[in-house]
Amino acid sequence: MKYLVAAVLCMGFILVVCDAGCFLQPHPKLKSGQKTLSGCFFEGKLHKLGSQWITEECMNCSCLSDGSVGCCEKLRLQMRFDRNRCEYIKDLKTCTWRLVSKQDHTKDCY
Repeated sequence: MKYLVAAVLCMGFILVVCDAGCFLQPHPKLKSGQKTLSGCFFEGKLHKLGSQWITEECMNCSCLSDGSVGCCEKLRLQMRFDRNRCEYIKDLKTCTWRLVSKQDHTKDCY
């Protein structure tokens, strides 16, 4: 019983943290006679089964054993802040966020 409670709590935590920031791209259906892929095809590239990578849009992606691709936002934010004074700026080069003043982006906002 205690394992069931722990599992339910863990799943609830995962749902709150992920909050639709993830997606699954199924393995493409092949037409008859086509050769099967030995990996995952994503954004024009073939990735090895079991491999992981970060996209240019800062998504953590994995090539799953069935040939599908699972991706989650690396920069998913769920923090409350004063939206009238502050805004987040996303840096795609470093996959980081910065909370700054709307009037002056050089100043951090707390």
